[in-house]
Amino acid sequence: MRIHASRPLRVWLLLAVLLPLLCLAGCAARPAADRAVAAAPSPVPPAATLTPVPTPSPTFTPTSTPTGPPTPTPSLTVSGTYDNLAENPNGTFHLRREAGVVYATFQTDRSPVQFLSRDQPEVLFTVPEGFRPVLPVTWEVRAEPALPDGTPLSAPAERRVFRMHVDTAGQVRYVDDAGVDGVGHLGYDTTLAWPLAGTEPQVCDRPRHIREGILAAVQALDDVRMPCSLVDWEHLARIRTLSPGTHAADYARHDLLGLTNLVALRMPSIHGTTYPDDLLAHTPRLQTLRIERNALEDLPANLFRYTPRLTHLSLGNDSRRDLDLPGALLMHTPHLESLQLESRHPAELARQLLAHTPHLTRRRGFLGGDCYIRAGPAICAVAVGAGVARLPGCRRRPAK
Repeated sequence: MRIHASRPLRVWLLLAVLLPLLCLAGCAARPAADRAVAAAPSPVPPAATLTPVPTPSPTFTPTSTPTGPPTPTPSLTVSGTYDNLAENPNGTFHLRREAGVVYATFQTDRSPVQFLSRDQPEVLFTVPEGFRPVLPVTWEVRAEPALPDGTPLSAPAERRVFRMHVDTAGQVRYVDDAGVDGVGHLGYDTTLAWPLAGTEPQVCDRPRHIREGILAAVQALDDVRMPCSLVDWEHLARIRTLSPGTHAADYARHDLLGLTNLVALRMPSIHGTTYPDDLLAHTPRLQTLRIERNALEDLPANLFRYTPRLTHLSLGNDSRRDLDLPGALLMHTPHLESLQLESRHPAELARQLLAHTPHLTRRRGFLGGDCYIRAGPAICAVAVGAGVARLPGCRRRPAK
C-alpha cells in the first residue's frame, strides 16, 4: 500500500534530514576558521594625531622709570709706592677710576729725577690693568729742588718743571729732555686725569659749546668737517687750541676729557658761571688760558693746580669790589709770564693775589681807580695814585 504524504509533511521530513547534515559541516569548519583568525596578525591601531596647543607668551607690564638724577657710578681706587733708589724714600701713587676717567696723583719728597731719566733710565712703576690710559700721556710736573740726604735747603730754590710719561701698557717714566738738566733730586706732588682704556670720547654728548669748539678744532687740523660721532681719542689728543664759540653758564668736570695736549684755551662765560675744581685736570700741558667775563671770586682756589706750565693768563672783568679776591688763586702758577687782570680791586688785595708769580714780566689791567702795575722783569710794585705797595722779592728794572 502506498502512502502519499501531504506537501507539509514532505517539507518537514526534508528539513529533518538536512539540518543534521548542515550542523556537522558547520562544526567541522569552525576550528579551521578559528585557527586562521588566531594566526592572522593583529591590526595596528593608527597613530594618534596630536594637535599642538599654542602656549601664550608671557606678558610684561612695563613700569615707569623714576625721574631724577642718575645713580652715581661707584669709584675704584688703588694706591701704592714706587722706588726712588735705595737711599731715597719711596714715592707714592694714588689712582681713582670714576665714570671712564682715571684721576692720578704721584708724590715724593725726594727723587733722583735726572739719574732715573737720563743716566740710568728706569720704569718707576706700572699702572695696574683697569686704570691704564687709552693713549700715551705726557704731562708737566712742578717740582721743588731737594738735597740727596734729605736735609732741607738752606735757602728757597727756584721751582723746576720737568715731564713725566705713562704709556698704554701703564709704564710710568721720567722724560729725558732739557727739563731734567742739572736738576739732581726733586720733590713733587702732581695730579692729572686721563681717559680709561676701552672707553669712547662721546663728543656728541658733551655740552653744545664744547662740542662745537671740538668740531671746529678737528676741522682746522684736517680741513674736513667731521660729525661728532666719528671724533675719537686720537683727534682729541691732536688738538692744541680750543675756543668754544658760545658763552656757558656752567662747565662740567669731563667737558675737556681727552684734550691732554691742549696748549691754548679760551673759555667764554657769564656772570655766575661755575667751574669744577678739577676742570683743568684733563689739560696738564696748558700754557695759555683766557676766561672771559668771569668773576675772580667765583673761581675755585685750586683751579690752576693741574696746569703748572701756565705762562699766559687773562681773567675777566665781572668781579665785585666788595668781595675778597681768592688770594691763593695763582699759587700754582709760578711760571706765569703774562697776566691780564680786568677786575677793579684795591691794591692790597691785588698784592696778595700776585705774590705767587715771581716770573711775571708783563701785565696790564685796572685794579681800582687809576691804579696800575708797573712793568719790570718781575712785579715790583702796585701803585695807587702816589702810593706804592712793594711786593716780596721785588727786583726793579734797570734804568735805561
